[in-house]
Amino acid sequence: MTPDEEDQLYNELKEQPDFDCMPLPTHWFKKYSIPARAVINTREYIESNYCIEKQLEQKDLPPFIRDDPVDGGRLVTVPHEEPVTLEVINKPFVWDEKKPFPAVLPTIEEAIKREKQE
Repeated sequence: MTPDEEDQLYNELKEQPDFDCMPLPTHWFKKYSIPARAVINTREYIESNYCIEKQLEQKDLPPFIRDDPVDGGRLVTVPHEEPVTLEVINKPFVWDEKKPFPAVLPTIEEAIKREKQE
């Protein structure tokens, strides 16, 4: 970048409302007599609520409107999904009152095997 381009860039950036927040080349601070930035710790930054203030302040930016289709209007094809079969097995609870209540109920496979045996 030539010195003239650098001066032009500095003058353009200097006109921006958030110029004091922009990252600048180190040599600009001495060249353009910019005062050194104050360093604050994380707690002070969070308590200052700086991000929320900047987010909520009034801005004179035009709306971003895009009329042309993105990526030439290409449509994404959705792959066909195979149907999923679902089988519901209902296991009836049969309790023989002569026996003590089982602490652990048998699994569905054990119940099916038992039904087939009976």
